[in-house]
Amino acid sequence: LFRSPHFAMAMSRFAAWHALLAAGAPLASATLEMYCPTVEDLQWDYNDGGGVLFDQGWEITGGARASTKASFNLLGGYIEFTMDVSQSKPGVNTNVYSSFPNLTDAGYRGTQDYCDGQGPNGPSPYWCLEQDFIETNGPMLFSSTWHTVERGQEYPHGCDHHGCAAEHHFVTSGPHCNRSEGEPEPVIESARSFRLRATFTGGGRMIVTLSQDDERKDNLVELADEHYKHWDGSIPGEVEHTIVKQYMQQQGAVILSSQWTGWVPGSECPLGPAGASSPASSKFTVKDLVLRGRTVKGTATRCKPPHDISGSVTSRITELFLMCLVVHCLVWS
Repeated sequence: LFRSPHFAMAMSRFAAWHALLAAGAPLASATLEMYCPTVEDLQWDYNDGGGVLFDQGWEITGGARASTKASFNLLGGYIEFTMDVSQSKPGVNTNVYSSFPNLTDAGYRGTQDYCDGQGPNGPSPYWCLEQDFIETNGPMLFSSTWHTVERGQEYPHGCDHHGCAAEHHFVTSGPHCNRSEGEPEPVIESARSFRLRATFTGGGRMIVTLSQDDERKDNLVELADEHYKHWDGSIPGEVEHTIVKQYMQQQGAVILSSQWTGWVPGSECPLGPAGASSPASSKFTVKDLVLRGRTVKGTATRCKPPHDISGSVTSRITELFLMCLVVHCLVWS
């Protein structure tokens, strides 16, 4: 077997392949990195309530906005985190979202670089793509929203400043919003933490999943294109997917998370869409933040095993290659 010319040829090809891989040559299954942002990778845009940053997350009390210093291309990957809104107050907007500002190679510097899908306005000097993974009305209700076109730029439809949104009610024992007939039955309990993952296809489609209890089917919400509605009835499609793909590749997504008042999802909720008068004493937590993708601007800390799958993928592919090599040589020897 080992003297076979087929074995020698196969080993030569394997050596060449392994050298390319070691040099960083692209490999479809190993081109994405796993990131676990440390406290050094995070920052406050503002922090009026004594919020705390920690590795892979934050706790926000009162009015504040946390952000990543890097932007990420999540195409073919995802962002995932655990969220706890059990201490949030009705009428307060608690959220995790992404925006796509114009950045230098140094990355996102905070409020001076900020933009979102409501711009141009005071906080956002210009419009940019925004995708809200989750916005809550305290512990009562949550929404997820696409903002892919600037107001006035519909074609004739589009996810503008109003957004293409999906709403779901939390299971709660406290104040609650009126749920109209036909709305989905609540399955996520706001008294307990839940896991959220926003997955992106290579073409820019976003699928958001919320789960509790190890993703039991009766404790899972999955939101895809058909669940996100604009007020005119349109939903995200190929145009929106292409816009997201371009922004992911060119600017990258900055991850932001804030707590504020002035608007909340759920028009049939106590206090109405204007919500509470202040976020004071309202609190929520995000932890176990991981991202699978590539940094576009700035830098972020890669995960250590077991999150970092790139090495195991390479090892597994090497193992499979050698197995195929032996079988090949046995057949031809």
